[in-house]
Amino acid sequence: EKLTENNKSLKRLIESRLPFLNPINMIQVEILRRLRRDVNNPKLRDALLITINGIAAGMRNTG
Repeated sequence: EKLTENNKSLKRLIESRLPFLNPINMIQVEILRRLRRDVNNPKLRDALLITINGIAAGMRNTG
């Protein structure tokens, strides 16, 4: 909240992306649950990285 207090356009920009990012966040939570049970599963690790990249791209913060 403090980050966007003085920047209403940033706040609107972030809020406009949330409907697209929230489903990825939910998927990421499920992947993390599964990965905790099966830490050596390479498919789950790959899926987690994909969600991280998806969220970063959605926030336009890939650095």
